Amino acid sequence: MPARSKIALAHLALLLCSAWSGFGLWAQQSTDSGSEPIALGLLVEDSLLVEGRYGAEFAVKEINRRGGLNGRQLVLSVKSMEGPWGVGSTKTVDLVFEQKVWALVGLLKGRNSHLVEQVAAKTNVPFISAWAADPTLSKAYVPQFFSCVPNSEQQGRALLNDLFEKQGSDNWILVSDDDYDSRIAVKSLMDTEEFQKHPASEKFKCSSPDDFKRLVQMMREKNPKAAVLYCEPERSLELIRFLRGQGIMIPVYSGLNLLHERNFSSLVSDRVEDLYFLGSGTWMTDRDSNFVQEFHREFGHYPGPMAAYAFDAIQILVEAIEKNGSNPEKVKQNLSKTSYVGKTGSIEFDRLGNRKSTSTPGVVSAQRLYASKP
Repeated sequence: MPARSKIALAHLALLLCSAWSGFGLWAQQSTDSGSEPIALGLLVEDSLLVEGRYGAEFAVKEINRRGGLNGRQLVLSVKSMEGPWGVGSTKTVDLVFEQKVWALVGLLKGRNSHLVEQVAAKTNVPFISAWAADPTLSKAYVPQFFSCVPNSEQQGRALLNDLFEKQGSDNWILVSDDDYDSRIAVKSLMDTEEFQKHPASEKFKCSSPDDFKRLVQMMREKNPKAAVLYCEPERSLELIRFLRGQGIMIPVYSGLNLLHERNFSSLVSDRVEDLYFLGSGTWMTDRDSNFVQEFHREFGHYPGPMAAYAFDAIQILVEAIEKNGSNPEKVKQNLSKTSYVGKTGSIEFDRLGNRKSTSTPGVVSAQRLYASKP
């Protein structure tokens, strides 16, 4: 185990021992408290990121408007994971034992999601990931963990199948960087049967903008039919712009991570041609829906995928809690039986908490995204 992981685990154990001495395992949720509000915890990577938080807040507002959760108002406690590595454990423990949240939602990258998952496992508090696509989260076999996002294995298979069907499988390239989520996505892609049968003709590591020109040179020499791009979101967008500016117009496939809040509005305004990613329900095309219109009135812009996934995560948790009050075991059981149709499509979970691949949307062109916005 890496030294940083050992330090994080030791830090987590110390925090939990301290918290348990005052409260006990999920004791605060074990008895209903009449009309007291019910708190859910939302963890975000950066306090400046607002889209996902807005999506979660919108869901809470809608639930309270229709009477709350079994007659009790729902409140959202938000914590940012900013700070030194491992601070996420402290923030999550604070949500559970100080804020007394009933469940956790994460709009996080893979590494921070693992920290939250560890707290969920130790405290028996359900945790729904609403953004991380890291498949190793479910492979930790934590029964409190669920993900409403197709993981990178599912995304990778869908992307390759679409690429091979439309572009052929004999000449395509894989471009990535050293970001943690990118490395996980690449490994997931390379482990698929689809990749094993038709591997990339070239693999290129794009560690900085200094590599962009070398990539263009290689593309002109090899003349690939398509590229699969797995880099940190902002670097991916910068690279796509550079390629198009250099006249490289081949189709580019990428995961949902490309639609991160920091990129979303730029992607819409740039209207990049021949860009493909995983579709996700109706949020792209239901511009006239109450969700989109009220979101726009409330926050001044249209919702992107982070808002839609956060909205669905809150709705799923509320349904599970509403059925059995505060019993954590029954809440987990209800989550495992989820059959929900939301803004990101149909959501069901497999035995490990993954979003079932049978409900994974297909690959769509960014043109659908642009067509849904003014």
